[in-house]
Amino acid sequence: MKKSIGLLVLLMCAIGVVAWKSATLKTSQFKASVKQQNIVIIMADDLDSRQLSCYGGQNIKTPYIDQLAAEGLLFNQMMCSEAMCVPTRASLFTGLYPMRNGSFQNHKQVFKDRDLKSVCQYLGENGYRVALTGKDHSTKPRKIFPFEIIKGFEPNCVSPTDNYQLDSVRRFITTAHKPYCLFVMSINPHAPWTVGNPGEFDPEKLVLPANWVDTKVARNLFCKYLAEVRRLDNQVGDVIKLLKESGQYDNTLVIFLGEQGPQFPGGK
Repeated sequence: MKKSIGLLVLLMCAIGVVAWKSATLKTSQFKASVKQQNIVIIMADDLDSRQLSCYGGQNIKTPYIDQLAAEGLLFNQMMCSEAMCVPTRASLFTGLYPMRNGSFQNHKQVFKDRDLKSVCQYLGENGYRVALTGKDHSTKPRKIFPFEIIKGFEPNCVSPTDNYQLDSVRRFITTAHKPYCLFVMSINPHAPWTVGNPGEFDPEKLVLPANWVDTKVARNLFCKYLAEVRRLDNQVGDVIKLLKESGQYDNTLVIFLGEQGPQFPGGK
């Protein structure tokens, strides 16, 4: 895929993911680039990135995430603003640290009485439609986060099921009539670890994190966790397949990232 570094820098600065020390393209070139490409951000929930095979994971192969890493950029020094769901997402959307946007505790909304803006306004000013499907933390108040909410992915991160369909997503990306930025917010691999097929993994052969106490219970739980990592990777594959089928893959910047660490000892 031919991807624009200028667009990547602009998006990262807008949503506060990473800062680059320098950029060679001018603002006018950024805007021209932005208008040419769509953006899809796929976000995992409570992911231990060390389990992904592109980061050296030994327990599971994640071919679709690995494909993105092989075709694009693999980041090794990314940091989240806080090791909790809501503050991390509020920072992602606003580009501000939790104490600046007000969302410094889990399930605490951003400041309502301040003139805050989010990625919705920043990209909207550049002609984008900004939409979200899946986990819906940090989407209120609506005046700050006016996402178009698209049905398809499960919004409840503790749901015991994770049934998803791409019909609404397909309809959105094929009828947007302008550049779009779509956040696909997966609930995997967040507990309760009840989806996927744990039987794919042999608990006796797993390589446990070094700080774990090695017990049968721990190994069986890890199988359930990895089953949701598999589910996550398949979701990434389905989104990529949809982009290719709709003829939009080569004109779309795809970003995959984890929200913050897993619910394991030292994971946060």
